[in-house]
Amino acid sequence: MIKYYYLVLFFLLVSVSVSDAAIKSASAKEIRDPFQVDFAVKEKGTATDEVSVEQSGFSLQGIILSGKKSVALIDDSIVGVGDKVYGWKVVGIKKDRVGLAKDGTVKRLYLNPGG
Repeated sequence: MIKYYYLVLFFLLVSVSVSDAAIKSASAKEIRDPFQVDFAVKEKGTATDEVSVEQSGFSLQGIILSGKKSVALIDDSIVGVGDKVYGWKVVGIKKDRVGLAKDGTVKRLYLNPGG
């Protein structure tokens, strides 16, 4: 009976030490936010020929905010801060708007909350 007791105790100690090592190994890995969208901007620079905001009629279709790099979808172009779209430089991306600058003029494109 005592042999079985020591055998069970041995297996319990081994299983606890193995699970403790597994927990330390898992916590040492980088934890990934499952709600963060991984994306890449394909091309940096101008999206199309230069035209003014009013003439083009382009609009802000969407915004993705990220701690590393935020991007905006303006018509069919994915742009980040510093990129150009229709000759306008993207100077800022906020949760509801994008700031554009050209020749000292600053414009804001707003997201349409109604879609």
